[in-house]
Amino acid sequence: MLALYMAMVDTDEERSLVERLYTSYEQMMYKAAFSVLKDSYYAEDAVHEAFLRIIRNMSCLNFDDDKKTRALLVITVRNVCFNMLRRNKRMPVIDEPEEETEDISAKEEYLKLEAPSAAELIKQLPGEIREVVVMRFIRGDDAKTTADVLGISVPTVYSRIRRAREIIKDFIEEEYND
Repeated sequence: MLALYMAMVDTDEERSLVERLYTSYEQMMYKAAFSVLKDSYYAEDAVHEAFLRIIRNMSCLNFDDDKKTRALLVITVRNVCFNMLRRNKRMPVIDEPEEETEDISAKEEYLKLEAPSAAELIKQLPGEIREVVVMRFIRGDDAKTTADVLGISVPTVYSRIRRAREIIKDFIEEEYND
């Protein structure tokens, strides 16, 4: 694949940059894609599509800062993954525990049928907040890793998590307090 990517650029400087990006970050991008898609073939496709996007927009991007480069590549590949999931409607199903009691009130039954899943709520979050939530709670990264990958501070990670909780809480209250 590297030869294909290098053939897409014109100058030796761009070829050198593409080679550096590919050798340094391809495995990290694959892991990020696999954590979202849970399928090796789709993850490889996502990494390929992300590299194509990066190469197409290379003239507009700055790759001097490694933290920002890493964050850009992870965000790009994750956005490609989310687009693939939307296109293929392959959103992973979140299993809910079965109710042990048969005695469920009408309101509880309605909420059970109508309540959005956690995945649907996460998809509604703004991009920056969604990235933090996915990395912390879906992938299981710690706050420091999340901060490093996204190029933000640890307190910002916690702030975005708090904001995500507020948004989800407000949505649920607004939707179901009628």
